[in-house]
Amino acid sequence: MACCARCEVRRKAAVFVFHRRLHAISLIVFPARGLSWPTRRLTPVGAVRADVSGDRGFHVILWRQGEQGYAVVSDVDLPELTQLAVKLSTNS
Repeated sequence: MACCARCEVRRKAAVFVFHRRLHAISLIVFPARGLSWPTRRLTPVGAVRADVSGDRGFHVILWRQGEQGYAVVSDVDLPELTQLAVKLSTNS
């Protein structure tokens, strides 16, 4: 159930799960068309500018390339997650 009519958007996404030692790293790839996108406080991550955030030991790196959105989520150290995001954004 959506919180409002505007939030009722159905999108398909691909989810890939990587493992680094005892940690899972999720990569989510989704169509970004029509989504509001962060524009402030973006951090350079390889060739892209990304929204980097964290809460309760988890980090999220969110970026857009063309019409695709990407997010990596994990509890690995932020430098390690950033390193993966750089590799992924370079090869996207």
